[in-house]
Amino acid sequence: MKKLLTKALLASLLAVPAFAASLSAQDVTAVDAVIDQSNAAFARSDAAGVADVTSERVLEAVGGRAKYIESIQAGMKAIKTQGITIVSHHMDPPTPPITASGFLICVVKEVTVMASHGRKFRNDGFTIVVRPVHGGPWKLIGGNGVSQNPGVMSKLYPGFPADYKFPPYMNGPL
Repeated sequence: MKKLLTKALLASLLAVPAFAASLSAQDVTAVDAVIDQSNAAFARSDAAGVADVTSERVLEAVGGRAKYIESIQAGMKAIKTQGITIVSHHMDPPTPPITASGFLICVVKEVTVMASHGRKFRNDGFTIVVRPVHGGPWKLIGGNGVSQNPGVMSKLYPGFPADYKFPPYMNGPL
């Protein structure tokens, strides 16, 4: 009976997402670096570079790497057509990680100030960073898509809390 209770307790603990206290300084540096790498790729209109740091599960969900790159290129073209430039970008530290499906998952709140045709506007958003629990590179999931469909995270990473409250994603003039 004791073994059965121990197994039941262990199974219930494994089914619930775990929240770790915080990331190591090395992980925080790696998260900052991968977000900077993505932003730099976007700034030079390198859609393949953005795809390189995007979660493989996202690439699969949108129909593969080529379709993702095509979508990113369309977004880049629209931004260029509108004359949008980045004025500044700020990232908060990553949230304490959630463990789901063998991955550490954190949210990084971001504020980006942009300009277009002499007018400035602000985007308050977030990026989700993921990596295997036992190490490996951090990969990104764009917060805009998740903000429109928060339940997607529990589909991509079973065990991620379906009711997780993501930061608001807002745009507005300055």
